[in-house]
Amino acid sequence: MLERLADRMTVLLKSDPDNWEFYALQVCHALTEVNFAVDPSLASARAFSRTLFLENNLYSLARKLIETGMAPEELGCSPIDLMNTLLPSVYHGE
Repeated sequence: MLERLADRMTVLLKSDPDNWEFYALQVCHALTEVNFAVDPSLASARAFSRTLFLENNLYSLARKLIETGMAPEELGCSPIDLMNTLLPSVYHGE
């Protein structure tokens, strides 16, 4: 599931190739705001996505997705939308 999430994030970031770093930093900021310590690579959109999900212990987010029965390909129309969908509602003030 983490690989599928990484693939989805890559697709969303690459949809705006001139601004992918800006969106990647937004995702990092959102995670930092809810006390997820992440340190993904900014070498490329794919490197960011893979290190974000596969090397930063985001299993709890994948678990939430599995519990909802949704597929990563169904999530978000932007990188931050994807992350907000994954974060439990308690993290973004709902």
